[in-house]
Amino acid sequence: MTGRVTMSRHGDVAVVAVTAAAGTGLVPALRRGLAEHLRAAERDARVRRIVLLAEGGALAGDGDGDPLAVPSAAALAAQVEACRKPVFGALDGLALDAGLEVFLACRLRTGSPRCGLGFPAAAAGRMPRAGGTQRLPRLVGVAAALDLLGSGRLVEAEAAVALGLLDTVAQDPLVGSALSAARRLADADLPPPVARRMPAGEPPAGTDPLARAVAASFRPLAEGSAVEAALAAAADSLQLTETPTDGQQ
Repeated sequence: MTGRVTMSRHGDVAVVAVTAAAGTGLVPALRRGLAEHLRAAERDARVRRIVLLAEGGALAGDGDGDPLAVPSAAALAAQVEACRKPVFGALDGLALDAGLEVFLACRLRTGSPRCGLGFPAAAAGRMPRAGGTQRLPRLVGVAAALDLLGSGRLVEAEAAVALGLLDTVAQDPLVGSALSAARRLADADLPPPVARRMPAGEPPAGTDPLARAVAASFRPLAEGSAVEAALAAAADSLQLTETPTDGQQ
């Protein structure tokens, strides 16, 4: 079993919940379920706000390692951010790599004291490709983004708030805290979508792919994401050319 995605309505707030066992990651079946339920919540005239609740290992990476599986993590992140109804992220578990890239697209983000966030695959040489190098600097600043992407370290809840990865640490039950925030905050009190924010700091001058991608975060999100995608494709091609064949081993 790869996990499940469900949707429930609590007054004018829809909760789209994705749950999976530890280590599952955001596999294609979960991405499809999230995309479908987010569309349904957006179409529902009774719904004003959406809570995206991720539990267990649902966001612990991209699961299958296939960036081309439909819908891609990049498409899902774009859907979350472009939703006409603000999406509040609520995390109880791990958000890593592609899963974290999707989570960062939420308008506001809260997490349980048990949650953890990070980019271990980026530190191992796998370029983010769902807007991670673009949204992360907009939330935590250039210096912190380069550190998180380069080190791959796992950030716990309280430290994530200090950095800007999370807005709050919620007490149990997490869904209750997320619902309360979604109902309480007026539209005027919401921050702008992450895509409309500007990174703190200066564009990095380094020539390595991560630095070049983060430097592109000073451009409009669509342009910066295209740079990220091109750098990821180039890294994939280089890795293929450097992988020895059976006869070379």
